[in-house]
Amino acid sequence: MLIQRDVSDITTLLRSSDATAIFNIFLRRTDPHILAIGMSYGMGNLDRDIDKSNSLSNTAKKVLLHALRTAYNIPYRDAVLLNESMGGSSTFRVGNDDKLSIRACRMHWARDTWNCTKLEYANITGKDFARKMGRRSGTFGALMGALASL
Repeated sequence: MLIQRDVSDITTLLRSSDATAIFNIFLRRTDPHILAIGMSYGMGNLDRDIDKSNSLSNTAKKVLLHALRTAYNIPYRDAVLLNESMGGSSTFRVGNDDKLSIRACRMHWARDTWNCTKLEYANITGKDFARKMGRRSGTFGALMGALASL
């Protein structure tokens, strides 16, 4: 019942300029619940309706799409996190090597997801993660190159 109510509320809220109520749904529900909402609404339709909403700000759309896509595509979420840790979404393209190394180290343990994450990274950025990490120098470069090539 909660899923159907959320779907109904989302349909109404996408026409509203108040992002708080829709955030309360997307950011307070579990990934499986959000996935069920997407399946009930129609995953492609929900993604499209959020993206095409004229009443939500671009920032609100980005947050909602990230929450939705994270629920049904964990490698996408991980690829976005890798890109952000390298400064990919930063105005000045300044990354954080500590975050990058921690994320890559933690992610590489789940081999299948790690391989999918690297493919998603290429889809998002148009760049090969292993090749990019192989260009780094020093001990950090060796670590990142080894993690990226696994």
